[in-house]
Amino acid sequence: MAQQVQIAIRIARNTVLAALLFGLPGCAVLDGVKNAMKDAAKPDEPTCDLLPREKGQIAGAYLRWPTADAQSRGVVHVTGKESRAGQPQTLDLGGTHLDRIGGRDVQERGLHGTNRSALKLRPGFASGVKLPNVYDLGYRGGELDYAGVMVAGASPGAEEIPTSGSASYSGRVVVELGPAISGGATAQAAGRFTLTVGYGTQRAGLRVDLPAGVLPFARLDWSNLYLCGGRLVSSGQGEVTVTDSSGATAPPFGTKSQPVPLLSHFDAVLIAPAQRPAPPQGIGGVFLVQSDLGTITGVFLSDQPGGTP
Repeated sequence: MAQQVQIAIRIARNTVLAALLFGLPGCAVLDGVKNAMKDAAKPDEPTCDLLPREKGQIAGAYLRWPTADAQSRGVVHVTGKESRAGQPQTLDLGGTHLDRIGGRDVQERGLHGTNRSALKLRPGFASGVKLPNVYDLGYRGGELDYAGVMVAGASPGAEEIPTSGSASYSGRVVVELGPAISGGATAQAAGRFTLTVGYGTQRAGLRVDLPAGVLPFARLDWSNLYLCGGRLVSSGQGEVTVTDSSGATAPPFGTKSQPVPLLSHFDAVLIAPAQRPAPPQGIGGVFLVQSDLGTITGVFLSDQPGGTP
């Protein structure tokens, strides 16, 4: 009996989420909106400049939200310094500087620093406690308290990033599907991603594969990402699509004939290896796809070196 109830609850939840994701014909589609499937424009070129290799320099991406309004999510590029223990020591989060980050028991108690900052390792990604890694990060910025998830690792120098060829990186990804307003149904799935970077073309593509039946889609693709120095970001020309277990592909929350306007952001960082100088060995980042019907978020970190460019 208990098993039947659990199955019924799961079916009901997935039915609600499927309605959110694929939408209903004519629902929440704005007339005259062009390029509804396109992602956010790439950053200005100066933000893509790379500095020479510097010891202890780290970079990352942070998906954050005010704790008072978890639906107001945004993506922030992260820079900072690494401690001798292989953990973040300072972090710059879009204008907020966190300093004196540290702690004796990283695994159990996490790390703490200025601005009431607290970092906790998110399990399931890295095999150890050192960078690169994924952290649940909270802090005080101005008058607001923020929470979120951050991916960070050693930042490659300008001379370490190839200018030709390509490489593929793969690893663990966690995707969450949520409502546009607080209090609605949410669901989360862990899967695998592959991100192929064209160092010559400065373009990249993401593929996310998820187990069937957990979310209304089993695959997410993001095309035409832009190589911005040591980052991969939304290009303004990329497209996001989702594919269900039957193979049907559509833009998130809409249909091919009636796409729903999206606000989509992608930010990932190339990760330098321990032995340097050398080409990047990995990648990690976050993404956000928002509409008036719901939100898709993701966090990912590669678990194997990329191919030799």
